[in-house]
Amino acid sequence: MAEFKSKYKKLGFYVNGELNRFADGRFVTEDKEIISVLNKLSDAQRVDVPEEEPKKKKKSASEK
Repeated sequence: MAEFKSKYKKLGFYVNGELNRFADGRFVTEDKEIISVLNKLSDAQRVDVPEEEPKKKKKSASEK
């Protein structure tokens, strides 16, 4: 889940020809395409912390 804020209450933007709008300066989505577009918008700022994919642990020399 990604949350974005804008200083504009009803900022609108298009993704694949579909209009999306901020509501009261806030937009929440799980759609990867929308997140990608919002990450590039100068009028939108991501406010949540993106979740990183878990990294695989390397085996130590003693475990090999």
